[in-house]
Amino acid sequence: MNILMLMIPLTLILAGVFLYLFIKATKQGQFDDLVTPAYEILIDESEDTPENLTPQSTTMEKANGN
Repeated sequence: MNILMLMIPLTLILAGVFLYLFIKATKQGQFDDLVTPAYEILIDESEDTPENLTPQSTTMEKANGN
């Protein structure tokens, strides 16, 4: 029973620390945009060059032999 007198206050303190850190991170904008950083690695920076702007044949045209 004595362990409960120690564990309950420690649990509440730990929960309070995590809540404080979560609120602080939210106010600093940590969770504003979760999607864009994941796609940035997929964006090819050389796509904007003029030689890459020509129309490309689709996979359907390739399958049909056109």
